[in-house]
Amino acid sequence: SGFNLVLLRTYIESIPRSLHEAVYVDGGNDFQAYWRVIFPVCKPVNSAILLFGILNQWNNFMDTQMYCAMKEELHTLQYVLYNTLTTVSDIENLKNGGGAAVAPQSIKMAITVITVVPVMFVYPFLQKHFVSGIMVGSVKA
Repeated sequence: SGFNLVLLRTYIESIPRSLHEAVYVDGGNDFQAYWRVIFPVCKPVNSAILLFGILNQWNNFMDTQMYCAMKEELHTLQYVLYNTLTTVSDIENLKNGGGAAVAPQSIKMAITVITVVPVMFVYPFLQKHFVSGIMVGSVKA
């Protein structure tokens, strides 16, 4: 997406020019500067973009709605939860106060927890790449 492109470009522009120059002094070219210096230094921003992409696809239920709506065995978790949430909201709107065994608000909160838990398991594996100060020690003044 455009946001990811701007994020990556801004991060690359923040890399000190002396890192590029060090590659050229050692006899390298632009390609070597990118693959040996810039790309490894961009691990935090690449991890952020990867996490954004994973979350975007995880939360996307429109693909299922457009392509697989007729086959229930192909429904994704997000689509099932979205349908459950809209059903609970419809029941809540139709119901005029009679006591229910489970409050609709409780069902909504349970759906929210189910949606967040898988992301909570993925994030720790990517967290090691979100390290500020990765540039520390790379350039000596």
